[in-house]
Parts: sequence; structure tokens; C-alpha cells
Amino acid sequence: MSSTNGKQSNQEKYLDSLVEKLSSEIKWAKLQTAFDEVFAYVKQCDLRMKDVSHYIEFFDVDHLPKSQSLLATQHLRDLGIVQVAQSALELQQDDLFADPLDSNVAQFMSVLWNATNHCPEMCRAVHESKIHLQFLKLLNNPVLNLENVEKREIFCKPLERVRSILSIAYNVMRKVEESRVCYRNDGFIEASASYMSTSITSFKLDVLSAIIFLVDLDSDEGKRMIQTCGLTIKFLVDVMLRQALEDPDNDVDGVSNSPGELLETLNNLAVNVDNAKEMFKLGVPRLCVDIVNEFGEASHEDSDQESEDKDNDDDEDDDDELDEEDQRAFDSEDEEIEIEKVQWALKLLWSLSFVEKIEQLSEVTEKLVKLKDHPDQEVSSGATGLLFSTNKRPESNKENSIGEVQEPKQVIGNQLMLSYCWAQKETVWKLAESLKKSGAQIWLDKEQMHKGQDTLEEMAKAVEISNVIIICYSENYKESLPCRMEAKYATKLKKNLVFVNVQRDYEPLGWLGFLLGTSFRFDVFDNFNFDSNFPKLIAQIREVSSDRSIQVAHNLNSKPALPAADEIDSGPKTSSQISHWSCEDVNRWFSNVGLVTLADSLTLNGRDLEELKRWQKHATSYFLKFCENKLNMKDATELLLFSRELRAI
Repeated sequence: MSSTNGKQSNQEKYLDSLVEKLSSEIKWAKLQTAFDEVFAYVKQCDLRMKDVSHYIEFFDVDHLPKSQSLLATQHLRDLGIVQVAQSALELQQDDLFADPLDSNVAQFMSVLWNATNHCPEMCRAVHESKIHLQFLKLLNNPVLNLENVEKREIFCKPLERVRSILSIAYNVMRKVEESRVCYRNDGFIEASASYMSTSITSFKLDVLSAIIFLVDLDSDEGKRMIQTCGLTIKFLVDVMLRQALEDPDNDVDGVSNSPGELLETLNNLAVNVDNAKEMFKLGVPRLCVDIVNEFGEASHEDSDQESEDKDNDDDEDDDDELDEEDQRAFDSEDEEIEIEKVQWALKLLWSLSFVEKIEQLSEVTEKLVKLKDHPDQEVSSGATGLLFSTNKRPESNKENSIGEVQEPKQVIGNQLMLSYCWAQKETVWKLAESLKKSGAQIWLDKEQMHKGQDTLEEMAKAVEISNVIIICYSENYKESLPCRMEAKYATKLKKNLVFVNVQRDYEPLGWLGFLLGTSFRFDVFDNFNFDSNFPKLIAQIREVSSDRSIQVAHNLNSKPALPAADEIDSGPKTSSQISHWSCEDVNRWFSNVGLVTLADSLTLNGRDLEELKRWQKHATSYFLKFCENKLNMKDATELLLFSRELRAI
């Protein structure tokens, strides 16, 4: 195929022959040099004037086995394909669907669609490029409105462009956890919602998949949008999923839907308890248990058959050696499809196990014990999580449910465990360091927890031996199955819980909202909130743990520290001791108990504190007025803290 309408250059002839020769190649080692040469040519072309779409199509890794596609996609990221695609989109903003530029853009979108599906690093690159802002401009272009999307055939340009955008956004949001906040804040909900009422079922599923990551399914807005979409749980299960399981090659509206993708969508919907209960009624646990039970059985039969065939072919030449290697690669790809299916079946069962007991799990207990050692990390994690949440602790293999209270373990002093989701690690690690400086004994995973049986077992042990569990909650925390398991286990063991909000403007609903109830929570998602709320957090920890040795460190942000507290702490004191406190001693006490705002603004001495203690006991009304008017305590939390700590000395 010629890349121009005129005469081809020698370079183009060479590249055409190269692309034609390697278009079906599935080994990355043979493709890398060609990728470099073709990409260098595409990058220097004027994409408005030259149609190089068949060269761009060469970068589509969807036909490669998973291991090879990952290598190819990582290399494309390093070459800068996201930036070149961005440049093409920028050129197209004012002239949508004008060739040859549009053919180039369409092919770039297709490549990014498949690349983000295969490679988390590509998703990260797409997120950091902020290409979603250009996607938003396209979605808001009248040419891509719902009427134009629906009035032509299934593979019309408007439909394919919108599907590409939503699918890339979906891939990025599911693999880069912090991206969904950016997409939501920049207007992706409104832009996507305009397509919710489409009559094209396969496209409706694309829209639904993106919307699930943009809204809280426990919110009124989330429930309304899912209802507007019209893709009921019943339709997803009884029509799409059952059909995909029976005949994976079948399709809806000309587009095939893999069982793995449908199970993933159902798992995302199962965050909402009502959706999960509906899945129980429709027999989803039975479908998932059957998938788990059947996993690996067919491959064993195929393996036996292959060995038999190999014995029969021993006398043949080696002319077909390459073909056999290719076949093994494609067999591996089929195995990857099966692995994806069981990954999501396990995760969906795990999600549903938080809502109701799954009776059918007893049928696959032995299989789960085997799968916890599976080389695929997601399969191992899913099987281990199910064993934890149902009837076995994988390490000991004893009948011991994560949802039941275990035998008491020895608590290590006043150890604090920070329970958090990896997406908010920077904020949580900063919090952990500040707590350590304040004298707290911390248990914190810094090696991305929840990736297998060892880490889940360590998590369970950490909960058991910790006195206080600090729930660092966020949207990602709510949706994380391991985090939910941690919170559930800590609650069952009646641990002291302290709640810290690590995501701006987030108000939890659903199971997490129920867990928080009316408990105090402390915002630490930015420097301002961190500095103002950390002392209050320390005071809360001191209160629930009865550990008076934890004191606010005054060098958290490299600020000048107050004098060392050689004699003054917040522990119990006799009246004669307090009466000898100087103003500096009292200020130090204020600071140590978390009332930093009072530390440098008052000139009270020990005798004054003694008098306040008498007012607190015998003249409560006057004491409260003094706190409000003279100490300027308008916040009830601060007043309660002061009253409590004053009573303690």
C-alpha cells in the first residue's frame, strides 16, 4: 500500500516491504528494529498532508501474545507515541474527519486503545500526558453527539472515535487509580453521560464501563446514571455473560465481549450492595464457581494430547519448527484469556462474599488452596483472599475465618497499623513518618501489599498485634477488596479505629460510610489540612490507646522546635507539680496534647491551670464561657480535647 497518492520514495518502498513482511510477526525481538525505523518516519511526517495510517497500524500490538505485546508497548511508550498522537489530535481539533489527518488520528487512537489494555506503564504515560483534555474537546464537539453516533452503520467514524476515547479512558482509570479524580474534575462524567441512552448495546457497555469508574455507585448520582444506562444486572448476566461463556466467539451488535471483561464490569458494579444482592438472585456465584472449578482442566487434557502428537511426529523433519513455536505462542494467548476469566471470577466471588455467604465455595476449597500458589499474581491473590474471607487461613491451613474472631494474639505495646490503598501511598507515608517522630510505634507496608498469600497473612497478623488501626480512607480504599478485608477484620477483633481522610472532597458512602458512622475523622490530604489536623489526630490516638508517650513532634516540617520536654509531658501530675509550672511549661503541655494553636497565644501558668480545673469541676458554665471567649475555642473537637486533657493532669 502506498503512503502517498503520488510517487513513492525509496524509503517508503523499503518501509512498505518491511511492514508487509513483518505484519504477522509475533516475536518482539524481530519487530523492534522495524518499529524504530517506521516510528522515526511517522514522527517526521506532516500528518495533515500524508496518510501514514498503515504504518501506524503496524504498531498495533493486539495480535501479539501477552508477553510480547507488553515489551512492544513499553518500547512504544519510550519512543514517545503518546506525544505524537497528542500532536495529531491537536491538529485535528478544528477539522474533524478530514483526511488524510483523520485516518492517521483514527489509527493512533486504535493503537492507544490496545496499548493501554496491555500495559500499565502506557496507561501511566497517557495519564501524565493529560491527553484526556483533548479527548474531552472531541466529546464536546457537536459532530460527535449521540445523534451522529447512532444514525450511521456500526463502524461509522463518530461511533468509533467515541468508543476509542471511552475505552482508553476506561483502561487508564482502571490501572492508574489517581486518574479517575482528574477525569471527574475535568468534566468526563458530563461528557460521557450524553451517550448513556444509546440504543447500541455494545456501545452502551463501553459507556457503562467508563461511568462505573467516574461515579460512586452508592451515591444518588451513581444509581441514577446506572439506571439511565438501561443495562440492567439481569441483562448483563442472563444475556451477555451466559452467552459469552457458552460461545466466546459470539457477539452483540457485531462486537464480541469476552467473559473476563463482563466479569470485571460485574465486579465493579458489586461495590454497591443492592447490585451484589441482585447478582446472588441471578446465580452469579454459581457461574463463577464453575469457572474456577473448570480452570486448568482443559489445559491438562490439551497437554496430554500434545505429548501424544509429539510422539507420533518424532520421525518428521524440522521444517515446521517455527510454525510450532508460533503455535505455542498462540496457545499461550488462549491460556491468558482463560487466566483473565478466572482472575475476575475469583475477584467477583470475593466481592460478593462481603455481602452474603456463598454456599457453593465449599465445592472449590481444594481448588482455591491450589490456586493460591498459582504463578499468576492476580489468580493467587484472588484465591488467597477468598480463603481468608471464607474458611481458611492459607498459612496454617486451619479452619479459621477472617470474618471470625481469632484466638487472642499478644498485642505489641501500643503499635499503630496504617491501613491504606497504594494509590495514596505518598500521603500515608508522610503521615507514618510524622507519627514515628511523635513517638508512635508503626506497622506500615511499603512494598505494595496484597499481592499474594504471604502479604495477606502479614496483614492479618499486623491487625491482630496492633492496638490501634488507622484507616486511611479514600475512594480507592473503599473499592479495594484487601482494604475492605482489613477493615472488616479489625472491626471483628474490636480494635481501636481512627479514621483519616487522604482524599480531598471525599465523603464515603456504602460499607465504608457505615463503618465511619459519626466517628471523628481527620483530613490530611494536603499540607494545610495535615498541619492543622495532625495534633488533633495525635490527641485522638492518645485517647483511644491510653498511650501518653505519643506527643506531637515539632520538627515535622523543619520548623524550629519548642524546648525539649525534659520534665513536662501530658501524663498525670499532682497538684503541687502543676502549681510550679511556668508559662513556658504550660505552653509545652498544650503543644504535647495536640493544642498547638494555644501554645504560643496564652500566658497561663500552672496556678492558672489549677484554677481552670476547679472551674471545670465546680463552675462548668463559667469554664465553658472562658474557653469560648478567652481561649477562642469555637471548635467542639478542640474544646473536648482540652477538657479531657485538663481532667487527666
